[in-house]
Amino acid sequence: MTNIVFENDQFIVKQLVQSTIDHLTNVLKVDKVVMDPQAWNVRAISCYEKCGFEKVKLLPKHEWHEGKMQDCWPMVKKCGI
Repeated sequence: MTNIVFENDQFIVKQLVQSTIDHLTNVLKVDKVVMDPQAWNVRAISCYEKCGFEKVKLLPKHEWHEGKMQDCWPMVKKCGI
């Protein structure tokens, strides 16, 4: 992943996520990528959806974060399809 130039701050996260997916798919030959963002993180979830991730099932009180249990949205992207 060299010689990649990211421009414009508002799109950098989507570009980084997509570059990571491309690397996982093309170099490591994975067939799916799984993430589990916390449910309150709407911006991250929206970004992942724009990159092709789909929500699987809300997991209530799934992850301990900053002193309390947080809900998570496991998300999956099928690669190479």
